[in-house]
Amino acid sequence: MTAFVTRTQAFLVSGVALQVNQGTSCYLAIEAASTILSGVNAMLAGLVDAAPDNANEVYAIRVLTQQCEALIDAVAGSIREAEDLAPQNQPSPVRGAEVSQ
Repeated sequence: MTAFVTRTQAFLVSGVALQVNQGTSCYLAIEAASTILSGVNAMLAGLVDAAPDNANEVYAIRVLTQQCEALIDAVAGSIREAEDLAPQNQPSPVRGAEVSQ
């Protein structure tokens, strides 16, 4: 199986440097991102119910995160299928590792 893997991606949160490490399966990274967005949407749903004064802004954020979650979920399946179906390099017979089919 050929796996698609992440690159190192640094980001800041309130002045704290964080990063996604290189080498993680893209499928697993997308699944994790979808799970995180699902949690964000659940928290935002509670905020919409609890804070009618800023409900419009919170609702807008919720819609945007739901759109991101849907896009991630749509891509995750395709990446998983691509990883499973990607052709594999067969060992070279020149090196004595001939493959019989």
